[in-house]
Amino acid sequence: DHCLDQSPVVPAAAYMEQAMAVARSVFGEGQHALSNLSIQQALVLNEDQRRVVQVQVGPDLRGERTFEVHSRPATGDDDASDAWTLHASGTLHNRAGADCSLGRSDLNEIESRMSDKIGGKPFYDLLAGCGLQYGPMFQVVAELQTGSGECLSRLELPDALQQELADDVLHPAVMDVCLQSIAGVVYDSETEAISDLVLPIHAEQVR
Repeated sequence: DHCLDQSPVVPAAAYMEQAMAVARSVFGEGQHALSNLSIQQALVLNEDQRRVVQVQVGPDLRGERTFEVHSRPATGDDDASDAWTLHASGTLHNRAGADCSLGRSDLNEIESRMSDKIGGKPFYDLLAGCGLQYGPMFQVVAELQTGSGECLSRLELPDALQQELADDVLHPAVMDVCLQSIAGVVYDSETEAISDLVLPIHAEQVR
């Protein structure tokens, strides 16, 4: 459901979900945070080669823990000499008991700043032209509005995705669509094309 140039790739949002799930596991319930997420190398999924994924969490240092995701080919040999590849790293922050609620946004005021609209299908056609292919579970942008250096997305979640939301702290498909929407910032309304599209490799903070 998530491909780059026809190759299935683990989305950046999956690392965010892993991190938030680990934070809840080690810190307990709460709206914890992830900072300085850095994607070192894409994890490409190959049907001909299974991979073992390992998540490493550092010691608790005043409410902070390092977080790393590694993988290596699955050989069936625990003493395999294949080196582990680092895919993503960041820092987990314990926010148990903290008030992390966000203020309400004025939707009408935000929409007043938007100048163009793109429908869901045309949007995903544009992304496909950039080498990004998404399956049904990841095609949830119904409409994208764009402005000067900002954008606003309206999402429509398929029933199958809605049924999975309770299983995750931050469902990768929902988080990924937020990252997809960044393409609206580089949408050129005159040419009706997306220019200078780059993949996310760093997030300052996720909470």
